[in-house]
Amino acid sequence: MFVDRSLRFRRVPTERHKNMSFRRNSLKLKKTFYKYVVPDRTKEVSSIMLFTKYLALVGLFTAFLFSTTQAQSRLDLKSQPIENELLAEILTYGEMKEIKPSFFNESDFFLRIYSIEGKEWAEEEDYCAGGAEVEIYCSYRYFLAVGVGSLGVPGTVYDLGEVGEISKIEWLKISENDFVRLRLEISNYPKLAFKYNPKLVRKTRVVEIDVNLSSLKIKVIK
Repeated sequence: MFVDRSLRFRRVPTERHKNMSFRRNSLKLKKTFYKYVVPDRTKEVSSIMLFTKYLALVGLFTAFLFSTTQAQSRLDLKSQPIENELLAEILTYGEMKEIKPSFFNESDFFLRIYSIEGKEWAEEEDYCAGGAEVEIYCSYRYFLAVGVGSLGVPGTVYDLGEVGEISKIEWLKISENDFVRLRLEISNYPKLAFKYNPKLVRKTRVVEIDVNLSSLKIKVIK
């Protein structure tokens, strides 16, 4: 009888053999993963760290440039004109006087009055001067600036209008501290006009003004 001897060495794979083969294949896959994949991941992490450092350096450099620019801007002048003719006239040709009380004052208010040449009676200059060869004003326009000592609080400017001249200003003493009371004496012509033209008839009016940052009230006294 013929017997195939190769059958003696042929093994039928069992479940145990299959498990062992699967483990060997898994081990090979792990080695391959750590050999090829992990180094690439490490490179990726390193690239991210380098990019983060680059962004940090760029941020520091930008902050340095900004601080340098800010420092330089404190030395740079500008040439921007202010498009306000009235403000330009006040600052260029106006006269400023500080109004101060003659007594000890606990109020935080401080006042300034500005005056410029009046325009309403400009054609009467010759009449005001009485024919003399001199240039004088027939009236003035006044602006009252009110401020407080607190930082960051903007002041207020009131246009008092055009009159002959405010010849006297007195800061009155009151018990309240939330406003200031002024007494003004107003003349129909400036003092200089009466000097050059004695024919002018002087008329006066006395008013009191209660003023703060939000309001101004005028009361005629006489």
